[in-house]
Amino acid sequence: MDIKYTLNRAKVEPVSSAPLFIQCPVCESSIRWNQEVQNKFETGAVGHRCTGCKSYIGTVVCSHCDASYLMDDNEWCSITGKEPFVCSRCDEPLVPKRERCISLATKVVESKVFQAFTPKVSEIKFVSCAKEKVAAELISVLSRYHQTTYERRSLAKEQLESLNNIDISISMKVFNTPELDGVVDKNAEHGVDKSQDVIYVLVISLFSALESALQEVNLVCDLKKGEREVSYKLLGKIPDEYGLLNAICKSVLNDGRFIYLNDLRNLLIHRRITLLASDVKYDLPNVSPFSPYFVKGECINYLPDRPLVEPGKESYKDKKEVKSTLRELCDYINDVIDNIYLTMFEKKI
Repeated sequence: MDIKYTLNRAKVEPVSSAPLFIQCPVCESSIRWNQEVQNKFETGAVGHRCTGCKSYIGTVVCSHCDASYLMDDNEWCSITGKEPFVCSRCDEPLVPKRERCISLATKVVESKVFQAFTPKVSEIKFVSCAKEKVAAELISVLSRYHQTTYERRSLAKEQLESLNNIDISISMKVFNTPELDGVVDKNAEHGVDKSQDVIYVLVISLFSALESALQEVNLVCDLKKGEREVSYKLLGKIPDEYGLLNAICKSVLNDGRFIYLNDLRNLLIHRRITLLASDVKYDLPNVSPFSPYFVKGECINYLPDRPLVEPGKESYKDKKEVKSTLRELCDYINDVIDNIYLTMFEKKI
């Protein structure tokens, strides 16, 4: 009977319909190779046992110097575990030599640790009370909402800082021509208003933080509403037994700052801020009338009084300066969330 192939753990050649035989590395007996044994090798087992000398048939090739070693099951588990052998030829850790790449797929579910992310008394108190009073099986879900609330608040803070560093200028040049024409500079740095994107992310993050905090309220107060049912409207549906929490949430619905934020959010989602009004102060120097001179203005930019009016009908009488107005809205929403945390576990006696 002919020996067709000599087995090497690193590579077993595929065969046709012809029988495949391997040679035992110990006693050199010829042994029929079958698909069952092949499957064992491919899944990491040593493989087959010689019917003659009872040795395990399988070799491991050193990936550094190509030295071959006969392995049994215990030794195989050792070299693939925490205590690999050292090759006697090159003194390197003995690992299987790879002839092809192996791709593994697995399902991983991220777990959140329920914790306070800031040193604020309100958040620390909330987390401490929740761990004591909320059912253990709900803590993992609560931790996801709580981390989302924190991340949205942090994102809003970052955008506010970015906005404060942006020079929101008017995209217009004024020349000392006889008509003092205003000419839009298409190549100017401020031809595209980068502040629009920052304002968008800031407003959406603020509103998202509030609604994420209301997801926490829904869970802690056992309001039994599905995730998709929870929105800012939950502010008006807190049970009366939660006295202070009920009062705080209802007051938000009627607060002008919240109403403005909600309208601004709707505007940004469905269009964009149609127009920022700018008061521009121009200092005109004494220049020669024979050559044009660029005059740069100092701009103060304002948000519209009512964001949801039709385009072209905006008014700016309330002087809602962009940066200070958004800072006020950010502070207000953060205060609301802190007060929710402080009062969520307080009930009427």
